[in-house]
Amino acid sequence: MEINFLARAAALYAGCMDPEGVTPWYAILILFAYAGAGWAVFAGIYIWLRRRRAAPTARVAALGYGESWRSNSQSNF
Repeated sequence: MEINFLARAAALYAGCMDPEGVTPWYAILILFAYAGAGWAVFAGIYIWLRRRRAAPTARVAALGYGESWRSNSQSNF
């Protein structure tokens, strides 16, 4: 049933939206590929930065929070 729906949708598009059949599908696919590659690069940079800034262990993170709390609480007096 879904294949029939997709075939009818494709026929409707071809008859109404693209009567001459000039839609450059290869160009559309290339644009989507470039966009996907760009998002993958941004995601990679984001993940790399997150891992670079993260503390290596929970103990190191806890010591950092403790040091931050001590320095901030001493500056209030």
